[in-house]
Amino acid sequence: MPWDRIVVLERIARGGGQTRWYLAKDQHDVRRTFTLLSPGSRVTFYFAGPLHVEPISETVIGEMFAAVGVTDEIAIAAPDSDPLALDAQFVSGPSELTEYLVQPHSSGDVVWGPFPGIDEPDAITVELMDADGILRPHPH
Repeated sequence: MPWDRIVVLERIARGGGQTRWYLAKDQHDVRRTFTLLSPGSRVTFYFAGPLHVEPISETVIGEMFAAVGVTDEIAIAAPDSDPLALDAQFVSGPSELTEYLVQPHSSGDVVWGPFPGIDEPDAITVELMDADGILRPHPH
């Protein structure tokens, strides 16, 4: 995966498993992403690895069905109203994937693949300080 596409996954501290996803396509996007992150979050920058960044095509759809057949669940994150933000969905099994794919989605690259860990080889994970300037252990 080229450096011009970095997937950013923010795990919200004490957010009950809530996440926010971003797709940065250049250095300006990466800088802007830093302004959107919440204090105390655990943030992972994926430069490659299990997440694919590509437009939907018949080939990609076939790969998604193959992946959901192996892992039972995949994440699919499509562009949201903010140019950096992604609307992430988790689909389990072929029927949920079919249901997701028949819904209208905005155009552009989608991010998809198995839910990534924080220790992927081509990723960097950081824990942000809380709003009061204290670095607390992340609960997840």
